Amino acid sequence: MKQSHEPVYGENHAYSDFRTYNLPQATSMSVNSGGIGCENVEVPSLVTTQQPVTYTATATVTATATANYNPRPTGHWKDHICDCNRNIWPSCVCTICCCSGLWILGQIAQKNGLVNKGINFIYGYIFIYFLLLMLFWTSNMSVLLFIPAAYVLIIGIVVRINMVKSKQIDSSICLEFLTAVFCSPCSTCQMARHTYGYTSVLDGDSDFNRPDKYTNAV
Repeated sequence: MKQSHEPVYGENHAYSDFRTYNLPQATSMSVNSGGIGCENVEVPSLVTTQQPVTYTATATVTATATANYNPRPTGHWKDHICDCNRNIWPSCVCTICCCSGLWILGQIAQKNGLVNKGINFIYGYIFIYFLLLMLFWTSNMSVLLFIPAAYVLIIGIVVRINMVKSKQIDSSICLEFLTAVFCSPCSTCQMARHTYGYTSVLDGDSDFNRPDKYTNAV
């Protein structure tokens, strides 16, 4: 009867089974005066013997290094609103330089399922800007600065409130609205750190489809 055990990953695990060997019995021969004869002849038969055989199985599991990754936060923000220094690139740089933060807002919105194509935010920004440029080129130049800034602010508010609801963050909608209005750049950086799990000052990239850096990434 054969016995076997499944190997344990990452350990040396010994297990045994039994093999069956068929061995013939010895036959005795004798010589008498009448010639060669058989005396006390034993009919060959099969003898079943069992000898244990021991195996050692070693299995190695190669895992992706996740020492710097953290579990995905649930019910709360990953860090504080003023922790912008924890990640300069890409969250802070993209918030300040890339279309007034629309690029990274598009990333966040797309990652959280608010929109299918986050880059459409940028297309909308460009369309509004050139439309205002044609309408108010000579009459009121301040509109060229105010309206695009308001457009970015509104998108930041919508994205933040959507994140609070979809991620079930324990916070009031009123508080998050005020945060998005009066701390808009810091709000965008916090949403980026929460969405992608940035773990260092220079971390990540500007790819719309980049995976997050949580141990339970999706």
